[in-house]
Amino acid sequence: MEHAVLERTLANVAAATGIRAEDLRVITAEGGARRYEPGAVVFYQSTPRQWMGLVLEGEIAIETGPPGATTQLSTRTAGAMIAEAALLDADPTKAT
Repeated sequence: MEHAVLERTLANVAAATGIRAEDLRVITAEGGARRYEPGAVVFYQSTPRQWMGLVLEGEIAIETGPPGATTQLSTRTAGAMIAEAALLDADPTKAT
């Protein structure tokens, strides 16, 4: 993962959330980068929260509802945090 892209993303997330960039660096140091194919499901609604992520490039649709009858709630683009509620608790996710 390109260091400059990660640093820019951490700065954007810190500005948007109020979480210090230094704290985000500690959290992200424990993880690794993953790439997903377009249309891939990154996590499913109602599954336990086990991780949080940063969108470094591209976009991710956040949806709710059963397969085939979903409603798009939002689109997260580069610089956004996803599944951030995992930092708070392990409750099942509310969206896919």
